[in-house]
Amino acid sequence: MSVGRWFLGGTEPDATARLFAFPHAGGAGGVYRSWQGRMSPRVHVRPVQYPGHMGRFGEPLITRCGPLAEAATAAVLPETDLPVTLFGHSMGALVAFAVAARLEHEHGVKPAHLIVSGAPAPHLPSRASVNATLPDGELIAWLREMGGSDPSVLADDELLGMLLPVLRADLAVGDTFRPYRGAPLSCPVTVLHGNGDALVDVAELDAWAEHTSGRTQRFALPGGHFYLHEESADAVVRRVLDVIDEQ
Repeated sequence: MSVGRWFLGGTEPDATARLFAFPHAGGAGGVYRSWQGRMSPRVHVRPVQYPGHMGRFGEPLITRCGPLAEAATAAVLPETDLPVTLFGHSMGALVAFAVAARLEHEHGVKPAHLIVSGAPAPHLPSRASVNATLPDGELIAWLREMGGSDPSVLADDELLGMLLPVLRADLAVGDTFRPYRGAPLSCPVTVLHGNGDALVDVAELDAWAEHTSGRTQRFALPGGHFYLHEESADAVVRRVLDVIDEQ
């Protein structure tokens, strides 16, 4: 599996920090492309592209969290010459956490920071009423209800035929997630969420503190589950930059 296809974008010669951004279930690294132009040049933004997604459509989808996290860790490792911050939204938060744990406990590379968004602590079950085995109609109805998907895609049978297998694979990744059984992280953890997100509550978000010996902080921003790509898009970029500046 080619390491070079894991990340979108090119080099950032003036960068002093590196940010790896993991997308939600059914999403692709392109959801973070705008961050590359909106972040400071000192931050090298690396949107993560999972196998089988968008430009990697020819590759097999990965349906288990362990193998996905292991492959992503192998891709991240060569780029740990700068301080590394991992960001993940929803299912991507679980993958980012799993990668952070592997970096620190298996490779001796301590991330500078973990930023998780729209996801309960990894030892808690998801509130989402969806799983990889739902019929197509129910999956499509759930996508419409949640928002965050282009309505034109949901109305196009051909595009749906490409999206649904990807979504099912990603949901299976979430279904097979198991918390890392080693020591907690030692890096700080920042938790972000939309104040109208019905898939998480404050107690579930604050429970991320159980997975690090470092400092934790939580910030609520306007919006629902996809707040970071909608009304709070600018606020999320500013918050992530603030976190990196504090390192």
